[in-house]
Amino acid sequence: MRYEIHCDGLTEPNPGRGSWAFIVFNGLGDKVFQVSGMMVGGVTNNQSEYRSMIEALVWAHEKENDEIIIYSDSQLVVNQLNGSWQVKSDSIRSWYDNAKDLMESHVKIEWIKGLDNQADELTRLAYEKEMGLYPLPRQKGQFAATLIKR
Repeated sequence: MRYEIHCDGLTEPNPGRGSWAFIVFNGLGDKVFQVSGMMVGGVTNNQSEYRSMIEALVWAHEKENDEIIIYSDSQLVVNQLNGSWQVKSDSIRSWYDNAKDLMESHVKIEWIKGLDNQADELTRLAYEKEMGLYPLPRQKGQFAATLIKR
């Protein structure tokens, strides 16, 4: 079977409290799993993005006989894990190493536009639930982008 995973991380302010999430869709575009969580203060947005990727990779390990594509709107995470960019920051080196160790041949990682990343709303809801505040003001027209039918 084929699965697509949207993963995302959010930190507000940056650095600050972080949230992460991922959503799994099956080959028919049906949502089959989702999870989100919080990270303690002092994390960067890149660390939150890596956390979501790591959690998605852990989930993907259980599906070793399936094709998995993980989508992230973090160009840094996608390009570093795909080998296009070097890791220059000591603050994300361990996150990168952890994610790289979890990579398997049946998993591909690709970049997706932020407005197309369906995990974005989950990170915001996790943050709101924990902090009682909704991070970053929403703008008109953003909601429709999260309702992409598969």
